[in-house]
Amino acid sequence: MTEQRPPSPHPTEKKDPLTFDRFDRWGLGLVLGAVALVTAVVEVVQPALRWAGGDALPVEVVAPVQAPGLELPLGDDGAGTFEVLLPEPGGLWRFLDLLPGVLLTGMVLLGCWLLLSVMRTVAGGDPFHPANVRRLRTVGMLLVVGAPVLYFVEVSISGALLGRTDLGSAEAAAWTAVPGIPVVAGMVVGLLAEAFKGGSRLRDDVEGLV
Repeated sequence: MTEQRPPSPHPTEKKDPLTFDRFDRWGLGLVLGAVALVTAVVEVVQPALRWAGGDALPVEVVAPVQAPGLELPLGDDGAGTFEVLLPEPGGLWRFLDLLPGVLLTGMVLLGCWLLLSVMRTVAGGDPFHPANVRRLRTVGMLLVVGAPVLYFVEVSISGALLGRTDLGSAEAAAWTAVPGIPVVAGMVVGLLAEAFKGGSRLRDDVEGLV
């Protein structure tokens, strides 16, 4: 006769593979760190090295493409993006050219740090921590407000640099389109922050009942 073993008083629970744990947090930290590093190198280190080496300052300009006999598609204004090299811009203009990259790098570093702070509380089992609401709202403001401000600062500086450059017969066109993707992403993050606020309030109500 086969002996039956009594059931274990502490049954083993299967781990949910979608649970956010510390390894996921480390992976996310590596990804965000790589993003911050690449941004700093491209937007700050390379322009600073170009400044130190006395290289020409590249500035993008949007101007009409002049091609006699070329028929443009309907709705195409014939504008193209060109790169103009300023051989001796001076220290002030190099600093102004470096300024948008410094601002962008600071925004990226702040955003990455806030996201890592949110993920730390999520991995710790407390996703609705009140601080996460402030963190997500700050990320949303960086996208909704910071991205357009940064864009217009960059456009203004480029326009000032081109204003002191002889473009010949070419006429630079103004480009004032608002960066829509960061604004929409910031609104989504803001809605997520409100959801976290509701979860935090519900958690406090439950703890008060207990």
